[in-house]
Amino acid sequence: MLLFCAVITAVSLMQVVAGHVVVPVPQLRNIAKTVGEGPHWDDVTKTLMFVDIDDYAVIWWSFHTKKVDRFRTDIGPISLIVPRRSGGYVITIGRQLYHLHSDRQTLRQALSEEVEANTTNRFNDGKCDPQGRLWVGTMDTQMEKETFERLNKESGNLYRLDTNLTLTKMVERVTVSNGLAWSKDRKTMYYIDTETKNVYAFDYDDITGDIG
Repeated sequence: MLLFCAVITAVSLMQVVAGHVVVPVPQLRNIAKTVGEGPHWDDVTKTLMFVDIDDYAVIWWSFHTKKVDRFRTDIGPISLIVPRRSGGYVITIGRQLYHLHSDRQTLRQALSEEVEANTTNRFNDGKCDPQGRLWVGTMDTQMEKETFERLNKESGNLYRLDTNLTLTKMVERVTVSNGLAWSKDRKTMYYIDTETKNVYAFDYDDITGDIG
């Protein structure tokens, strides 16, 4: 049984008991059919959104209504969703970035070409940095089908998508590009390459988006 836990962090949802902050953590059971991943919390609408990768789906859960909404496609695996400032969402399907309309049904390509075309790679996890640039990585889709030696192929990469839709390769020779986070002072970017079992910390320039 899949269990997806939504950590609600909005101040308006917190309770203070005996001087301690208590954060309610509802358990969302049986919502994701395969791999529930990439959660994003919208504090304005109090909505949790995440992907169900191998079901080719995006799922929304409203804290207020407890309603579940779902978008599904036959194009390929969906690995991330982030909201757009101008409305709607950015999602990845296979090796392509898409804009998903705020109606949660209308889809259009964001880039003219696939990333890493003619490979067995696909997009995996991604997040927006404090300036709104999208960081998203790739991985080899054959990893679960072959030997461990295949996992060390390091065919994946980490990209940065700027607001003008310029895509820049930032980290090369990655196995399974995964989790991203930024420090509160915006000087450090944390990054996970799953098969290395390491969390990497990069010096981060908040203005330019460069790492070192």
